[in-house]
Parts: sequence; structure tokens; C-alpha cells
Amino acid sequence: MSFPAVTDTTIYAAQVVRSDAALKLNRAATAVRHNVGHVRNSRGEWTGTLEDALTLVDFKGWRYAEQVAAYHAVLPVYVAAAAAVAELEVLYTGWSRFFLVQNTNGHIHSTMSCSTCFADTDFAWLPELSGLTETDAVEAYGEILCSVCFPSAPVAWTNGVAKVTLAAKAERAAAKAERDATKLAKALMPDGSDFGVEAYVSKNNGKTYYGTYLKTLVAARNWLINEYRNERYYGGGAALKGGDVARVIEAIANKTGKSAAEVEAAARKTSLKG
Repeated sequence: MSFPAVTDTTIYAAQVVRSDAALKLNRAATAVRHNVGHVRNSRGEWTGTLEDALTLVDFKGWRYAEQVAAYHAVLPVYVAAAAAVAELEVLYTGWSRFFLVQNTNGHIHSTMSCSTCFADTDFAWLPELSGLTETDAVEAYGEILCSVCFPSAPVAWTNGVAKVTLAAKAERAAAKAERDATKLAKALMPDGSDFGVEAYVSKNNGKTYYGTYLKTLVAARNWLINEYRNERYYGGGAALKGGDVARVIEAIANKTGKSAAEVEAAARKTSLKG
């Protein structure tokens, strides 16, 4: 990594520590203020000072001493973190920086003060790109530069798609293809469609429907085994008489490459175990 990238990566890490310490310090201060009865007015201002809230000698509020101690424990951490950031930021001499807007189709900006953004815009600093040219940034991250921050950039560089977005889409597509392949491998029918058995005609519209749908090879085998059990215990059933057993045997044979006789023999053998 270049000196700008290394330096900005270090500054960014220090800023994360500072932000975490600032958050903890604010939470500790707020807890103390609430404990002593301070409230905010309509302008967001507290009714008392933080110094007053931290120095109530005879105050007996619940966990007050513990809350004050927590504040004083995190204060030096924040001060040290803030000092570290300030010391590091002196090293910045004006090299290029890149900031990514954290939303769908967010662009990369050269500053977080871009006129196209808002006060509450959520940015992600990309310190690993610091010091790069526009061309290098596009090569590293994709064609999503802000046309205001980078007015000399070609249109293709401002209307493109981030490489991370393309990679994510490709990863999702690959995962879906794998799921589909796994599902198809388990399916009874070559195209993954359901296999209907136990047909009946609807009294409402006269159409033929199925009482059971066999989606997978395992389901078909289990259904066949169960029918042979029914045949053994009860002397047959509608499925046997209706020819569904033969159809299922044929479908299993086509799926597994075995003969119909082998499929039937295996199912009958298993049916004897239960």
C-alpha cells in the first residue's frame, strides 16, 4: 500500500476507536444527568451542567457513584483516542480521498461535503484507495464516481456499477444455481415438477386433481413402500388398483437407472421391515 493509503487506514482505525469512546462517554454522561434529574428542553439543551451532575457530594441516587466512576473511566480513553487522531491527521497533505455513500447505488465521492449529499448521508471511508487517481479508483472499486466530485470523469465512470455489487450479484446467482441443482438432484421428475398420485375428480368443476404430490425421489420411495405395507396388511388399496404404483415404479426407475423389477423388489423388501 502507498503512504497515503497506509496513513489514512491508520487514521480511520484511530477514528473508529475515538468514535467508540465518544459513544461510551456520551452514554455515561447521559446516565449521570438522568440520575440527578437533568432533562432536555425543546432545543435539546440540558437543564444543568455536566460538571454539576458529576460533583454532587451528598446525592444518594441509585448507582450514582458507579455511574460517575464509569464516566471518569472512559474519559481518558476518549481523550487519548482524540489526541491520536489529531496527531495522525497532521500527516495529511491533500492527497485524494474516496468516500462511498452507504445505500443502494451509492456513488463514491472525493469529500463528505459534496453538494449532492445531505447532512445525514451515511458514508463509508475507503482509505485503501487514498492517493489513487480517478482511473485507479475505478479499476479498484468500479464505475460509480460522483460526477460533481469528479467532473472530468467519463460518463461511463459515473453511471456504472461497483465491483463489489457485481461480485455480490454473482455470488447470489451462484448460490441460487447450487440450490436449484441440489433440489433438482433430489427431485423425482427430471424437470423438478411434482408427480401426482391418487387422482380424483372434483365435484365442483369436474377437473382431475391428485390427493398426493410426490416431489422427491425419497418421497416416491416412501410412498411406494407404504403402499406395499397397505397391500400386506389390508389387502391392497385404491393406489394399487388405480395403477399409481406402476407409474411410481416407472418414475423411480427412470430417475435411478434401475429396472422396474429392481425398484419393486427393493420397495417390497423394505416394506417387510415395518
